[in-house]
Amino acid sequence: MDNSAQKVTVRPVKKNPMLLAMIGLLGFAALIAGLLAFYWGMNMREFRRLQSQATYINTQRARAQAVLNEAMEYSKKNPAIDPILQSIGAKPRPNPPAPAVTSPTKGGK
Repeated sequence: MDNSAQKVTVRPVKKNPMLLAMIGLLGFAALIAGLLAFYWGMNMREFRRLQSQATYINTQRARAQAVLNEAMEYSKKNPAIDPILQSIGAKPRPNPPAPAVTSPTKGGK
């Protein structure tokens, strides 16, 4: 076997346009990946903040619904609370009786 050393010519980076293009694309991809990671982190922070607010709002809604349910049960035994429940729209207002329709008289007598 002939183990003679072959001479390999290596072109410097400055003179290899394909290598320069690949390094440029790699740098651009790294920049885009960094920007996307930054925006993802900012959006996750905002998501966690909004999620805690949504949890608080849902808890308050559940508490208000429980109070309203108790008030509706109480109104079955004590209807004096009905005007308050009607004012907040929890209970429908009673329909006033329709006025009696009278037929007009002929001749005015």
